[in-house]
Amino acid sequence: MGEAELSHLLPATQSQAFESDADRIDHIRTDRWIGYTRAREALAKLDELLTHPKRQRMPNLLIVGPTNNGKSMIVEKFRRAHPPIPRSPTEPDEVPVLSMQMPSGPDIRRFYTLLLSALGVPTYPQQNIARKEDHTLYMLDAMGVKVLVIDEVHNILAGPVPRQREFLNLLRFLGNELQIALVCVGIKEAYLAIRHDAQLENRFEPFVVPRWQDDDEYAALLASFEAVLPLRRSSELAEPDLASHILAKTEGTIGEVTPC
Repeated sequence: MGEAELSHLLPATQSQAFESDADRIDHIRTDRWIGYTRAREALAKLDELLTHPKRQRMPNLLIVGPTNNGKSMIVEKFRRAHPPIPRSPTEPDEVPVLSMQMPSGPDIRRFYTLLLSALGVPTYPQQNIARKEDHTLYMLDAMGVKVLVIDEVHNILAGPVPRQREFLNLLRFLGNELQIALVCVGIKEAYLAIRHDAQLENRFEPFVVPRWQDDDEYAALLASFEAVLPLRRSSELAEPDLASHILAKTEGTIGEVTPC
């Protein structure tokens, strides 16, 4: 089998097509970044937040979309593009982008604990909330965090209304106190959670990652998948009938379309 017979693959993938079946299956199952218009637009907005000068009312972003539709992959791509920066041995690394997952409910103590863990900072269970808050604010500032990404932010709604309001106040406080940009990520209920606080709603720009439609962008996505999967024969994924069948079976979410 020569290169002409593998013309449906990218050059970097063609060599993988000669590997064993087990190795090729591993390649197929590996997470990969497939750039598409909406994802590139999201990354551009995230980069704008990273370079935005500090001010009292920092801009924020709310990335919303169906579950399993690539939101977490977008923020992980952003985080990897801006990794921690080593400092001197006596100083903690600079962490321009910090990504964490919202706890299962609006529990402030757990939130601070998870935030410190994401920074790689030891936590102390015996600390009361006030001391934990001081410790968290100090470390966020000391490590130069510029963008804080909170995934699964719709979990705010899992608690009673007073706890929800308390947690939303916390988000506003973090942005004001540290003058950092906040990026909240979640399903459509995330927007409902943020709307409970009028001041926060005004600061968060909604960015929707919609379900895929049967259009040219979707066909290009399927063609991109075919080009990076080490299959020796073309699958013709973008052929109209097959593309429509895949879309119907996956309900238009990229996580279901992605080979695994």
